[in-house]
Amino acid sequence: MTDSSRQGGFFPTPGQLFLLKASVFPPDEALVYWKRWLQTLDIRESDFKNLNFPEEFYSKLDRASVRILPIVWKNLEDFENEEITFLKRSSKGIWLKNQMLISSMAMMLELLGNAGIDHMIIKGIPLGLKYYKDPSLRVAGDGDILVPFDQKQAALHALAASPQGYRPGYLDRMMSPYLHAAHLHAANHTDIDLHWNLFGEHTGIPDIDNVFWEKSLAFDMQGTRTRVLSPTHQFFTSMAHGRYYDIPSPIRWINDCVVIARSAAINWDEVTNLAVRFRFVPFFREGLGLLQREFRIDVPESILRFLKNAGISEDEERYHYFARQPFDKSDPAGVIKRVIRSPLRRIAYYRIFRKTHERLPFILWYIKWGLTKILAWMPSLWKKDQD
Repeated sequence: MTDSSRQGGFFPTPGQLFLLKASVFPPDEALVYWKRWLQTLDIRESDFKNLNFPEEFYSKLDRASVRILPIVWKNLEDFENEEITFLKRSSKGIWLKNQMLISSMAMMLELLGNAGIDHMIIKGIPLGLKYYKDPSLRVAGDGDILVPFDQKQAALHALAASPQGYRPGYLDRMMSPYLHAAHLHAANHTDIDLHWNLFGEHTGIPDIDNVFWEKSLAFDMQGTRTRVLSPTHQFFTSMAHGRYYDIPSPIRWINDCVVIARSAAINWDEVTNLAVRFRFVPFFREGLGLLQREFRIDVPESILRFLKNAGISEDEERYHYFARQPFDKSDPAGVIKRVIRSPLRRIAYYRIFRKTHERLPFILWYIKWGLTKILAWMPSLWKKDQD
């Protein structure tokens, strides 16, 4: 991949905007945006006939755009040409990986159910099954299962005691008090995250996610009974998961929100109330405006006005400002900036999300968090030195 693969952020670049529109607009119009996107990459239709083209094509793409290509293919599949045939071939591996994730998740859900533990599937897999109607369209890096906060320990014990021996790694076990989820490891190379809170900012708060459980829906995941979020809550969480700068850029929150909003009625007042409650107003203020302006999602003007005028603290503005700052690990200057910003961001984080739930004042909490993180990382650093 080219250096563009380092692009992050949660709003699309002008080129990515063309590709997103090619994935969600009506086919005739989408084809126009597809052609415009190819022009930004200096790719001609004849290039698709070149045997060496795939390597050249992907070298020009950022990883966020690669994730969107299967959705573009589905939207344009009625146009029979070299470009669409190429896109179809590129999506085959996604279906296979997602089927393997679904199989692994089904095994874990059965274990949790047998132990009397409630469970819900979240993020990529239920989006692919329920809203995209095709697991090959929604790229999922891993599977995600949510359990109630008060059943966290029982869930971890039941999975660890299973024949597969699903367990968090050392890092996640050490950092567990500061995490909302853990990546589980097993001999069968399972790629599943177990969540006990939906959002990292609110980890450790017992009742914060109750509203999502109360309105969740029964769901059949290819023969396995579980639960999924309601459409409004799926829209909210899909959008919220795009709130951080990341590489690859999490711009697929736009695809997810568009497909959900087209599939079901969204309770916009509920979305707004959740944005206020979870302290995500700065991102939702911009994100909902983008969906209305560029993607024709019918967000009421009253909702946008409310978010524009919503009173938010300086700490909230500061926290979301830091959340969107670029970070490149290969750039020494970027690493230094990250180190300088870390305590400033942690101060804002503590004041907004932790202050009312922590017994320790900020400085002691920060020292404890820092020391725990150092101890958690030491084994991996030691192993790296030995290698």
